[in-house]
Parts: sequence; C-alpha cells; structure tokens
Amino acid sequence: MRADWLFRNGTIYAAPGKTVEALAIRGSRVIAAGPEAEVLHTAGHGTRVVDLAGRAVVPGLVDCHLHLLAYGLSQRQVRLAGSKSLAEAVELIRQRAENTPHGEWVVAQGFLEDRWPERRLPTRCDLDKAAPAHPAAAFRADMHLCVANSLALGRAGIAGGVQDPVGGQIDRDEAGEPTGVLRENAVDLLTRVMPGPSMEEMRSALAGAVRDAARSGITEVHSDDLRTAGSFAAAWRVWNEIAGPEGFPLRAYLLISEECYEECLRSGLKPGSGNGWVRVGPVKLFADGSLGSHTAALRAPYADQPDSRGILVHSPEELFALVERYHRDGQQIACHCIGDGAIELFLDALAAADQKYHRPDPRHRVIHAQVCPPDLQRRMAELRVIADIQPKFIHSDGHFYEARLGRERSRWFNPWRSMREQGIPCCSGSDCPVEPFHMPWQLHAAVARRGLDGEPPEGWNPGERLSFAEALALHTTGAAYAAFAETFRGRLEPGMAADLVVLNRDPGQMMPEELKELAVHLTMVGGQVAYEA
Repeated sequence: MRADWLFRNGTIYAAPGKTVEALAIRGSRVIAAGPEAEVLHTAGHGTRVVDLAGRAVVPGLVDCHLHLLAYGLSQRQVRLAGSKSLAEAVELIRQRAENTPHGEWVVAQGFLEDRWPERRLPTRCDLDKAAPAHPAAAFRADMHLCVANSLALGRAGIAGGVQDPVGGQIDRDEAGEPTGVLRENAVDLLTRVMPGPSMEEMRSALAGAVRDAARSGITEVHSDDLRTAGSFAAAWRVWNEIAGPEGFPLRAYLLISEECYEECLRSGLKPGSGNGWVRVGPVKLFADGSLGSHTAALRAPYADQPDSRGILVHSPEELFALVERYHRDGQQIACHCIGDGAIELFLDALAAADQKYHRPDPRHRVIHAQVCPPDLQRRMAELRVIADIQPKFIHSDGHFYEARLGRERSRWFNPWRSMREQGIPCCSGSDCPVEPFHMPWQLHAAVARRGLDGEPPEGWNPGERLSFAEALALHTTGAAYAAFAETFRGRLEPGMAADLVVLNRDPGQMMPEELKELAVHLTMVGGQVAYEA
C-alpha cells in the first residue's frame, strides 16, 4: 500500500516512551510505524517523504479542557492579561470606551490583581472613571469573578437591596452598596443582560481560534462553549460549519453545560454522537470557584481569609441530584472542582449515584483537582475518576498558593505525580482563555513546575514533577482515554488516526526549562495539514 506521507530521520514517538525510526500515512490513517527499512517499502510515486533532520514527531496533542469559542471572542475584547497595574488596566478600558459608541458595552478580560502593585481588585468607581457613558465589565483571568461599573450594575438590577444568589456573592461596601465585584453565580446576573455574539461573530471568532490552536500543535480540543454560544444548537452548528471534513481539520469533543442539557437530549444526540470530527462530550458541572478569587471550596478556611472556606456553586442536595440524574442517563460527567471541599462533595455524589445505578466504565472527570490530599486521591482511584488537570496554572498560581492554603495543605497543591502513583487516569488542558493553550508551555509547566521566568529554580512542590513521557501522555493516550477514543487516537500505530505534530527538537532530550522554547513545524489531523511552518 503506497503511503501519502513518510517521515524518517528523526525521533518519532509512536506513543509516550516508545519511539520508532519511520512512520507512513495513507489517507487519514497510519499504515506503518517501525524500522525504517520496513516502512520505506510503502513509499512510491507521489509519496511526500519528510526528512525530519533530527526533529521529532509526537502523536496529535489534545487540549482536554478549554473554551475555544470564548478564546476567539476574547480577542476582540480589551485584553488585560499583560497589564502591569490597576492604573494601566483602567487606562486600557478608557481607550476602548473612547472609541466605542455611547451606550454600547465595553468588556475586558484577563486581569490578575495580585500581580499589580496596588494589589486590590478594581471597583465600580474605577470602571466608572474609565467608561462613564458605557456599561463596562472586567473579568478576572479565572472568569470566576468580574467587576462591573454603575451602568452595568443598573442594567443587571444589582443594587443594595438585592440578595446574593445561591452559589454567588455580591461584594458590598460598609454602607451595603455593591462595590461592583461579583463572584461565581453572581456573575450570571450580569452576563445574562450582556449582548450575546451573533452567529457570524461566532463563525469568525471560531475560525480564527482553530487556526491559532493548530499553530500551537493542537489536533483536538475538549471545548466548553455552549454557555458562550447561548444554546446547544448554536454551538453544534458553528462547530460543524468550521471544523471537519468540509472545514478546518481540528477535532472537537464538546462539553454540554447544565443549561443546555435538555436541549441536547431533544436533539437526539447521545454521548459520543458526531462525525469523527465534532462529537458530543461530557456534561459540565461546577462545584466551586477558583483559588485566585478565594471561591474554591476548601474543607478548612483559607490561610489568608480565615473567615472563608470559599463558595459551593450548588448546595450538596442539588449537586447530588444532578450527578445522580446524569449518571443514571448514561452521561459522562466533568465537574469543575478546585478545592478539596468541592472534590470531596463530588466524589460523595458519584459514589451515591453509582450505588443506585452502577455503571462499569463511566469515566467521570474532576476538572482541575488543584487541592487534592491523599485521602481524596485514593477515592478518585477507587472510583476510576479521571483527573483533568491544568499544569499551565502553575505559571500563574504558583506564587500565591501557599498564602491561600498555608504550608501544610500546600503539599497537596497540584499533586500530579502522586495522582499517577495512586493509579488515577489523567489528562490535561489549558482552560484557555484563562491560560494560553500554547502546547510547549503546557509541557514545560508539567515537567519543570516553574514559572516561564524560571522561578523558583527548585520549582513549586518539585516532587510532583512529571517526566516528559508522562506529560506527553496527558495530551495523547490520557486524552484519548478521557474521550473514549483510545482505540482510534493517542498513538501513532497502524490503523490509528493520522493525527501528529512535528516539533523542531526532540523534547525527550531537552532539559525541563528548554521545553517552553519548543516550536511547532507541522500539525496534521486525519492526514490533513492543519498548520505548516
């Protein structure tokens, strides 16, 4: 059988920890992988032979948790990720307002107040000065907290007499008036009155986003987009228009938000339904918030806020009922749990649901699992719950986690190696636009556990570092298992999908600190070139 592509003269990772000399592809599948002398016989007239010249090939890299549509749309918002002070962030918002018609929304995204010299959150007063004639909102990088100005608060009906929603908090000043800071479910009070994107805006945003993902070496995304799109139908339509055999070669496994669950059921689509490019993925739940916003639910109070244990988005009764229903319906469940209190509650709910409606292989997922001590790790292993981790968070959270948790609990902050040793299945994502989805940075975070600036030299909790092979598995074999696709993707072996990435160097021979400098030379999905440098 003649190959369309043949790769040779480099390091080819057929799977994490396993290399071969040569690789042949025909159509959308791998047809040969092994010694060069055995693979070369597939070459013929028209075969494109790629001399890697010492470069490396890895199986297609999957980002197992992100919001790709939201990322695409965020490129049009005021981007605060690089702002060095509150004053600079306010000025960026002011500049956008100055060039926006009065009355239209000004939306900013990506600030981290603990990186600013002012070391405080913005307030409605700050945003009133920047955008007095516009409703304005600024979202923290983790998207679990936002700040609104007076016009935006007015449109949302948020005033002194409004009670906090269940699972949310409206910060108030000494007089009981809203400061503009909204946490968790209180953010929904604002977003529900903000204008949603049009279908054309979503098409344009997603088209740009999938191209950016391919340039970063991503061949598949597990994307949480339904809330952003406004409905299951809108998200399903725009993804099937942009990605797939008639569009751009990028695979998608779409998370189903609670709000859109009934609509998804009415569509007739079931878990795993789709066309091999766009598929229905797990139901997405939220149990808590984020460490940065002090809204992750902890079992004991925050070290730097002793009067708070964070916020549970659902009451225990509500979460138990939701988990039982989705588990009974045969769904995979992916639950956002950052704090140990949230993880424990979700595991309790899963155990109760499985006792009533046992399923042999549901592959439920804990998204983030940032504060996960040994007792919870053991329970995750017993329940065969997948840890859907975000190593890239270490770049942003490393400098404050001990302040939030105290020294003793900090030992179990992002315990990736301990999870693997407990036998917990693991996969990994970026949570973009919370963090960039750039794959070399994700690999660096998992292996080095240092900031992009190289600090601290010893790394944060260095005993929890992963090897390169283990980090690669998170985005390949682990990702495939998390999507019930291990017989089709994740490895470069005969019969498997021709999803691969060519890197400029062999990452298995690089020092941990060098991984962030890796460059993507080629991204291929189903035998189609998605990006070529």
